[in-house]
Amino acid sequence: MSRRFSNIVAFGFVACLVGCGLQPDTSPRDIPPADRPSPRDLTAASGPTAGQQAKIFMLVMVGDEPTPVLASVRRELEATTNARMTALLEGPSADEQTAGRLHSAIPPETRLLHADVRASGLALIDLSAEFMAVDDQILTEALAQIVFTVTELTGVSRVRVLVDGEPLESPRGDGTRTTGPLTTFDFPELNPSSQPEYPAIPSATIPATTEATVPTTLSP
Repeated sequence: MSRRFSNIVAFGFVACLVGCGLQPDTSPRDIPPADRPSPRDLTAASGPTAGQQAKIFMLVMVGDEPTPVLASVRRELEATTNARMTALLEGPSADEQTAGRLHSAIPPETRLLHADVRASGLALIDLSAEFMAVDDQILTEALAQIVFTVTELTGVSRVRVLVDGEPLESPRGDGTRTTGPLTTFDFPELNPSSQPEYPAIPSATIPATTEATVPTTLSP
């Protein structure tokens, strides 16, 4: 292409812009608020929300101890509270139950009614009434599973559990009860900090044994 022809094309493009009213900026200018992307738009555009490795927490018996401790397993999940809770309510896989001896204290009939996270870092988890069909010891273990799983999400530090929209009087690890938010510090006996993590599922490498080297509408 000749230099003369290139100049003609470039001149024609500029003329088109001027004719269409698209004037180039000669200095920086503010973008009107209505044209600015929201923080949610920026977050969605910054990376994928699906297929991320996430921890959920099951229970495992260790040695001759009479009560279980939490053990983490990995799932490919969206980075949302709803996805974490849905995976948790599904319980351990058949392989995890058989080879890893993992189990869940959450009654299998329990349904997730709503999951929400406030800007303050408080997660609200609303469950169906089937969640209450256990004694206090099992309920404490089930709550620990929920709290440790949900607080794995970035920005979530506290969890308030509701049942059919009503605040649950939750038993904590020390035997006291509260209708307020729960944190991982409420379940020190179940803390999985020294418990080995189980492999991601599907996997054929789950250990057969575990050595004891030992997780609406209310305002915040």
